[in-house]
Amino acid sequence: MSEDDMYFYSMPDVGEMKQKGIRAIFLQYYAKEWSQVLNADFSIARGIKGRMDDDLHDIGRFRRFTTLDSDLQIANQMIKYLKFGFATDEACYDIREGRLSREDALWYVNEYDGLCGDKYIKIACDYLDISKDEFFRVVDGFVNKDLFYKDENGKWKPKFKVGQDFNIN
Repeated sequence: MSEDDMYFYSMPDVGEMKQKGIRAIFLQYYAKEWSQVLNADFSIARGIKGRMDDDLHDIGRFRRFTTLDSDLQIANQMIKYLKFGFATDEACYDIREGRLSREDALWYVNEYDGLCGDKYIKIACDYLDISKDEFFRVVDGFVNKDLFYKDENGKWKPKFKVGQDFNIN
């Protein structure tokens, strides 16, 4: 991976930012009502387009306005799920903010958590300059085998159901 590949993931030089009068501000200090949903509403009102053409199962999320920063984040969320057993942060935010009941959130999490369409696996593989086989060989090495098993089709399946007690034995 070259330095150019990392350009959008690097911080600008602080000295240059100061020289140009640029300040970074964390809005949470000033706008207590700021949240994923309100951020999306604000952005939609100003013309942002979400992942309108994607099947939600391909992005593993139930909102079309999350994971817009990078297509790589979708594969990252799938890997997070296979390693730690969870990926859906948005359901937790919605419960805390009173947008979803726990029961509704459980449905969304059980429906979408850990999913990632082949399109996004290909994007990650192309970016990393590796084959799909190599990608899954690496991912398989980090899957939490206490939480997941491989089915007869070679797909990782959870041994647990979100919202139900689960003991690792």
